[in-house]
Order: sequence, then C-alpha cells, then structure tokens
Amino acid sequence: MGFQCKTALARAACAAGLTWLCGVGAALAQSKDAEPATQATHSAMLKALPFEDKSDFDDARRGFIAALPDGFIKGPGDATAWSMKPYEFLAGDAPPTVNPSLWRQAQLN
Repeated sequence: MGFQCKTALARAACAAGLTWLCGVGAALAQSKDAEPATQATHSAMLKALPFEDKSDFDDARRGFIAALPDGFIKGPGDATAWSMKPYEFLAGDAPPTVNPSLWRQAQLN
C-alpha cells in the first residue's frame, strides 16, 4: 500500500515537498567556502584562545583504557551498535567553515 496524493492541492504539495527534498540533498552534497566574515571570526578565535596548549588532550587521555576493537561495538546479530568511522574526519585541523574551538571540543570527545 503506497502513499497517494488524491487531490490537486495534495499533488502540488507532494511535488513541492519532493522538489524541496531534492534541493536539500543537492545543497548538502556540495560544500562551499566559508564566507569572509566567518573566516575572519574563526581567525580571530585562533588568535584569542591558547590552541597550542595541548593539556586538554592530556587530560582527555588520562584514564583511557583501550580503543574500540576495529573502531566499532557490535550490536545484536551482525548489527553495529556504535562506530567511530563517522568521526574520522576530526583527525585533521578545522576547515575554515567550522569554529576552531568547537572542532577542538569535538576532538576531545
């Protein structure tokens, strides 16, 4: 039993919704450079905070027991309950579109 749009208004709403969803998907697939104001703000953040101080990373490693085997936790059956793979992008420096302080915080988690 599939979804059906029975009235002209409903069909128009369905078409508009699908068009919007397709546009959102295309927008998410394309990355853009940071706006000049964003770049300036992030640059100022890098200068204002002590990013060279790595003691937060030392604190985060304190008490560390072990890495996840293969980077994931198995769930019931063959399902994966948790994977570190989606977070691999955090290994490098923050891109210009991301607040460097938030990037650092994500790395600490």
